[in-house]
Amino acid sequence: MPAIVPMTVALFEDLASVLSAQLDLYGQLAVLSETERAALVSHEPEGVFDLVRRKETLLLRLRTLDESRELSCLRLARHWNLKAGELTVSEIQRRCPDVAMAAQLGELRDALRKILTRIQEQNARNSVICRQGMDLIGELLQASSRPAGGECAASGYGLRGAAGAGMTPGHSPIRIQVTS
Repeated sequence: MPAIVPMTVALFEDLASVLSAQLDLYGQLAVLSETERAALVSHEPEGVFDLVRRKETLLLRLRTLDESRELSCLRLARHWNLKAGELTVSEIQRRCPDVAMAAQLGELRDALRKILTRIQEQNARNSVICRQGMDLIGELLQASSRPAGGECAASGYGLRGAAGAGMTPGHSPIRIQVTS
């Protein structure tokens, strides 16, 4: 096996360290997303707001780690005379002369793919819950704007929150029925 240049070892270790830190933060994000779903279903707006703030903090930390990962990849690309945009973790793993380090990079890549898929699925479920809540609010607003036996007041907002929905061109969105 060829000798590994110490600088290259440091580059691989830096990348592995960043990927490991990202995996940890994405794991925390997955837990928060699952907790957020429970808060959405139980109608706890304060809990949802707290979770969103915590997720935002994690996302800022992840952005910083993303920049560190890009820098590590850029350094490796320069070392191999490649364009940074062409370098993936799979390619880095393939080029890594240290079998143990290559295996570690592969495990981190696979774990990141798995957790990111999980988060994507959780976000999709949470989006559906939010949309259903918005639809319900729209229906309740429409129902509350119809007086019993009187003229229906046209809402300035539709079921999905679109301004002007349900309005007839040239007519005011508010109609008042005066009875004596």
